[in-house]
Amino acid sequence: MVAGHSSGQAGGDSTAVQEEPVRYPSPKGAVIRSALLAGWGQWYNGRKLKSLLVLGGEAGLIANAVIQNQKVQRSATLEERRFYENNRGLSIWWAAAVYFLNLLDAYVDAALSDFDVGPDLTWRYSGFGGRGIVLSVSWDFPGMR
Repeated sequence: MVAGHSSGQAGGDSTAVQEEPVRYPSPKGAVIRSALLAGWGQWYNGRKLKSLLVLGGEAGLIANAVIQNQKVQRSATLEERRFYENNRGLSIWWAAAVYFLNLLDAYVDAALSDFDVGPDLTWRYSGFGGRGIVLSVSWDFPGMR
């Protein structure tokens, strides 16, 4: 009788774990999600904190535009009215800018999700007719190994 050999194993490779393929987010899917709800594309890309910041910023700007509109309705003087209309307009413009930057960010983040960000950032140059002058730059990022 052989010690340590179980009868359930047929060979040495039967216990190997198959790795699941890496799933990269679709840029189109990220943009569509962000178009439907600001920040959803960032969440889809795995950037949860950025997603919450985008959603919070967009909601805050829209809420400010609504508040400024209510103040326009209650303003007593023409000067007050123009002040609140201007602030309402600025909030709407900023909300539109955040919305479109949200779309762009979701697309770029998904499109570059398979970009290699490894620590090997070496650049070599050998010039002057192959005379052997070498310029080398190398950065080592601690904690990324």
